[in-house]
Amino acid sequence: MVKVFDKKMVEIVISKIPRPQGLKKRLEQYPTPSWIVAHMSWRAFMNGDVEGRSVADLGCGDGRFLYASFLLGAKLGLCVDIDEEAVKHALSVLNTYFSDYSPRAVFIVGDASQLSFSNVDIVVMNPPFGVVRENRGLDIAFLRKALQYARSVYSIHKYSPGLLNILKDLADSYNSILELTEILDFEIPMIFETHRSRIYRFKSLFIVLRRVIPGEQC
Repeated sequence: MVKVFDKKMVEIVISKIPRPQGLKKRLEQYPTPSWIVAHMSWRAFMNGDVEGRSVADLGCGDGRFLYASFLLGAKLGLCVDIDEEAVKHALSVLNTYFSDYSPRAVFIVGDASQLSFSNVDIVVMNPPFGVVRENRGLDIAFLRKALQYARSVYSIHKYSPGLLNILKDLADSYNSILELTEILDFEIPMIFETHRSRIYRFKSLFIVLRRVIPGEQC
């Protein structure tokens, strides 16, 4: 596998990752559309946050954000998911499609909102949105953890009118700036028996948070 420098090529490669079996609705295991993975990863790449960097994907699922980062020149990658089956699937994807990057990838089964880690430059993730009652506020917990350890955070969340105020307060509390907000249409295919539409679309918010380094101009 060679490094690519084309957003569309990233999307094409990621779109070929097979969907895992037995997705769990309680864990909000909705695969991120390949075009959104490419869009977010490409933005990080263009900002100089990927090539030669250490990248973490919290709540990684099948690892598609990590693999997109490798395609764009990431040096090292960390994949964390609370679901052991998801991690096993991500490892299977690594060994089948991205084996060249195996020496650079670390996989952990654990709660990303509670985990401590180090030597991570950037987090790129699609955390649980909190639409399941037991998961309320989990996306913000993921953001808090990411901001503790990474210089830059690229994340996507279900859009709500009050979300921006929450994000601005969060950024202030971690000496960070909310550098980008962009509304994207997130598509979910019919993967659970409760789904009634072949494709369900809703508004999501792609954000970039960047920690302010003392003495550095924003």
